[in-house]
Amino acid sequence: MSSFTRPLPVDRAEYARRPSAEEAADALHWLRASQRADLLHVRRVPLHQLADWSFDPETGNLGHRTGRFFSIHGVRVSTTFGAHDAWMQPLIAQPEVGILGFLAARRGGELWFLAQAKIEPGNVNVAQVSPTVQATRSNYTRVHGGASQPYLEYFLGPPPGDVLVDQLQQEQGSRFRAKRNRNTIIEVDPRHIPVLPGYRWVSSRELAALAEIPNALNLDARSVLSCLPAPADRMPASDDAPFTARVRTSLSARDERSRLDARRWLAGLARRFQMTTEELPLRCVAGWSYDGGIIAHERGRYFEIVGVSVDAPTREVPHWDQPLVRSVGRGVVGMLCQQRGGLLRFLVRAALEPGEPHLRIGPTVQCVPGDHDAAPPFLDAIVQAPGARVRFASIQSEEGGRFYHDERVLRVVEAAAGEPIDVPPEYMWLTLGDITSLAAADAVVNIEARSLIACISLTG
Repeated sequence: MSSFTRPLPVDRAEYARRPSAEEAADALHWLRASQRADLLHVRRVPLHQLADWSFDPETGNLGHRTGRFFSIHGVRVSTTFGAHDAWMQPLIAQPEVGILGFLAARRGGELWFLAQAKIEPGNVNVAQVSPTVQATRSNYTRVHGGASQPYLEYFLGPPPGDVLVDQLQQEQGSRFRAKRNRNTIIEVDPRHIPVLPGYRWVSSRELAALAEIPNALNLDARSVLSCLPAPADRMPASDDAPFTARVRTSLSARDERSRLDARRWLAGLARRFQMTTEELPLRCVAGWSYDGGIIAHERGRYFEIVGVSVDAPTREVPHWDQPLVRSVGRGVVGMLCQQRGGLLRFLVRAALEPGEPHLRIGPTVQCVPGDHDAAPPFLDAIVQAPGARVRFASIQSEEGGRFYHDERVLRVVEAAAGEPIDVPPEYMWLTLGDITSLAAADAVVNIEARSLIACISLTG
């Protein structure tokens, strides 16, 4: 699938204005109404008791009776990158390409998005604001035998609208093996779109406010919104301009030489650092064990595979069982930025992960601190920054269809202009425009970076 992003002509005043609390109140009230406890009941059960799921007697892999949806298998990793040169771990195998899509409409120069308050078993708060369509191929082809996905027709055939974004992007490389989803935004005439129960048109400013509310804007929504193109015209901002203005200028700053330098930087690192992975039967993954209830690491680190039994009367299927991945600790995803050469630039790090054993661009910091014996570079700069330097801070979740109560602290910290920062070779300064252009053209920006960039772009 080719990657496509069309420059977005948006009224400058509307695009740059920060949201007010009042503007988000209605959207938040709508979301809260969907977070009632009677809409979702999740009960933890041992993995071997999951209906329609079983451990393969030969490999120990955990899979569904249909052979669809996803499975859990093992992988052996060898690498010259990072603190550890070899390990084994479970991974989610889900080779299908899913659809993450927003229908969008333009009102008064501002984009509005048809969002759903999607109920997922792994959500910490029952429902989160999600794309119009968020579905795996198994789901939208109705392998589960349930109801059809609303609005799916707009994303399967030639759409009766204007395609703003259509990109194939990766999912979490530390948890999935080579997982891809189609991220798309289609502009339509809202007069022809019925708004079904559980859906609502939300403005860009409402989404910006929701990004700052804990666990309100789900990961798939953030992934799609990160693909939004910046305004076609550049908006200059001086070094002492407000952060909002400098973010917009950084988003509009797309320089082919910088992107070429970034590609050369990744290619140079790829000659120094390699990772090889070998699929293993789950029963052969050393350091991990099944205790009769969950799969966990012997040191109590990293993550667990847990089982849940779900009742969700408003979903396409009202009851099902499934495994979920639960991180043992709360993660940190952070970006350090600084005014450099007249532009706000963000410090990115090369990322190499077992599910994506090719170098990608990640955020400055991406980790669960408790998983490390020593703090990763720049972690203290992100989590211990004085409040005056913190430009964005929120707690948001991983996607609740595969991850259980899995939260991330999202932070953007600005270093003082001119402050010397020692940058190791695995790091590089880029504008937001360069990062989003590399994501669209080369699909080399990981989902953790894209998630944070969506929040920066919406709220900056």
